[in-house]
Amino acid sequence: MKTHTRILLATVAAAFIAVGCATTKSPTWEYKTRTSTNRITMSMLGNYGKSGWELVTVDHIPVVRTDTNSVATTNLMYQYLFKRPKH
Repeated sequence: MKTHTRILLATVAAAFIAVGCATTKSPTWEYKTRTSTNRITMSMLGNYGKSGWELVTVDHIPVVRTDTNSVATTNLMYQYLFKRPKH
């Protein structure tokens, strides 16, 4: 009877280990955007990286402004999307 109990306990323990190793917790991401008229420099990206942020995308957004004389000018703004795992 002791042998059967040990085999049963070993089987149950192995099943728990196999199930525990097979399941992974997917990280939940935290997102942050930054919009600027200037491009982000490599040192600024490095600072974001030190904080755990990873650059996902960069979008160029045209901004049209019309002055009092109805003259339209178009400038570009840069929108950066960052992500990091939630803590």
